[in-house]
This record gives sequence, C-alpha cells and structure tokens, in this order.
Amino acid sequence: MNSFLRSAFVTALLASVIVLGTTGCKESMLGPDLTGRIEGRVLDFETQAPMAGASITTSPPTGALAADSKGRFIIEDVPTGNYTVTAVLAGFQRNSVSVAVREDQTTPAMLFLHVADSTDIVPTMSAEVTAFANLPAESDTVTVRVEYRVRNTGPVDIAAYEVYFRLETEGESFFAERGGENLKAGQEDIRTFQKQLFTQPAMEVVVDGTALDDQGAS
Repeated sequence: MNSFLRSAFVTALLASVIVLGTTGCKESMLGPDLTGRIEGRVLDFETQAPMAGASITTSPPTGALAADSKGRFIIEDVPTGNYTVTAVLAGFQRNSVSVAVREDQTTPAMLFLHVADSTDIVPTMSAEVTAFANLPAESDTVTVRVEYRVRNTGPVDIAAYEVYFRLETEGESFFAERGGENLKAGQEDIRTFQKQLFTQPAMEVVVDGTALDDQGAS
C-alpha cells in the first residue's frame, strides 16, 4: 500500500471512530426515559367507604381517570418527579396529596374526602330551546309555541328556578320568563309555553338566562 492510500485509510478510520464515539456519548447523555407509577385509593373520611367514580387528576398533568368500585386507581408510566394528585366527587370537598414518583417504583397516594358543607355546594342548571313554531293566526296577533329543556346539572336539588327567553322577530325583540319547582339532582324536564308576538312571526327563540332560588343567574 503506497503512502497516499495508507494516509487515506487512516483518516477514514479515525473519522469512523470519532463518529461512533460521538454517537455513543449522545446516547449515554440522553439515557432511557425514567418512569414509575402511582397507585392509590379514594375513601370517605368519616366512614372509610370507597369513593367510586371520583375523578383523579395530577399536576403536572399525566391524564385523567376515575376511581373504580373500590375507590382504587392506578396511573402507569408516570415520568419520575414530584406530583400533586387531586380527587373530585360531587357532594364532597376536593382533596389533594403530594407524591414523589421514583424510577421503577409504585408510589402510594391515599385521599380522603369530606362531605361538602351546604355552603360549598352550588346548584347549577342548564336550559335550551329545543323547538319553536309560529301557530296559524286566528286574527292579527301571531302566537309562537316554544318547547324547551331544563336540566339540573348539580349535585343538589333545586327548589325553584326561572328561565328567561328572548324571541326575535324581523323588526322587534320580545321577552318571556317561565318558572319551575322541585328539579331533582340530575333530573331533566321538557316544557312548553306560548307567547303572543302581535303581527310578526318569531325568527329566533333563545334562552337569555336562568336564576335559581334568588341566587342570581347561573
């Protein structure tokens, strides 16, 4: 092998060694992803009963899930680090606990929920117009029939409520309000009413707001 070829061969060999060495260093510096898991339970503080269906979240976020029928939850493949685990269930005060996740380890997280005081529970409801129709006019007055749905979206019963409507015609806006009572938690009702709009038919009917037990708009 002449000196030129020998020099080129040595240069190429050194370059290969440098590339391999650099790649190896990068891989060593990056390292594998380090993860562990969080395993916990959610219990009633007073009775120690499992809180099935409690919503579980973490901060920093790792995903959201619900506790099973025994109040248990497992969060897999959690990057190592410090987290705040929070449990939320309707009718109870939310609670959080801080945990530290270590590599290839299971970190326990036990959360106890207190029953919420009446001052902590805020009733909520939704209302929407499901249909409306302008009825055949028997005189110069137009009447519109409105169908609407109300639903108790909170964890407590609603003793009384009001729904406010805005009815738009081509040239004027009209307003109406309808009330109801004893809307149980999770209950949904379909209701109707009629409103006279004088000479113009309704072009649009929308819910303009709601009020619950003198507590203001929801």
